Amino acid sequence: MTHPHLSPLPLVHLDAVHLRLGGLTIFAGLSLDVMPGEHLAVLGPNGAGKSSLLRLMQGELRPMQDSPGSIYWGMNGQKDASALAAREHVRLVSPREQQSYFRRGWNITGEEIILAGLNNAIMVYGEVAEQHYQAVQELAEAANAANLLSMPGPSMSQGQMRMTLLLRALAGKPALLLLDEPFDALDSAARSHFLQVLHIAAERGSTIVLTSHR
Repeated sequence: MTHPHLSPLPLVHLDAVHLRLGGLTIFAGLSLDVMPGEHLAVLGPNGAGKSSLLRLMQGELRPMQDSPGSIYWGMNGQKDASALAAREHVRLVSPREQQSYFRRGWNITGEEIILAGLNNAIMVYGEVAEQHYQAVQELAEAANAANLLSMPGPSMSQGQMRMTLLLRALAGKPALLLLDEPFDALDSAARSHFLQVLHIAAERGSTIVLTSHR
């Protein structure tokens, strides 16, 4: 527990981080703190490195070994430089993730996709406790998206799958919710619905970082 007289640790702390992918330098000396409850929008054109930044925050990417900088997560009131800390407390919704579900074409329902988020897995493995089914039902109803629970993933529209993946992320009760271009290709009604669910996420304690090229 954080001492009441001390400032909380950042959920993720980047200090002079260098990142290179495929021989291309993405970041050089990047520093950023994401504090609990301080939501952040990262704006920039396509190819600016926004997606790489989120993957870095998620722990999927790591800084260059010869980087003078460092990264740590502070989810439990302690500094942890292991990406395993991010896996437990961070969730990412991205176009890559969305396309992976469509590409695989698995005949699984929205409910199964959302339930997989409890363990940050791509699909459900093993038995699911009754209280977890109930929790997913309540989450979908709160998001006005209960119709997605019985819908097969391959038959979903882009907007429906994105909402399903957002609920999958929220099922894990993340401290940090990362959204990569979440409003891209959505019509006005879908954008409005997505924003409403983001309010629910914030009310439930998730700090939100999203990217946009608009």
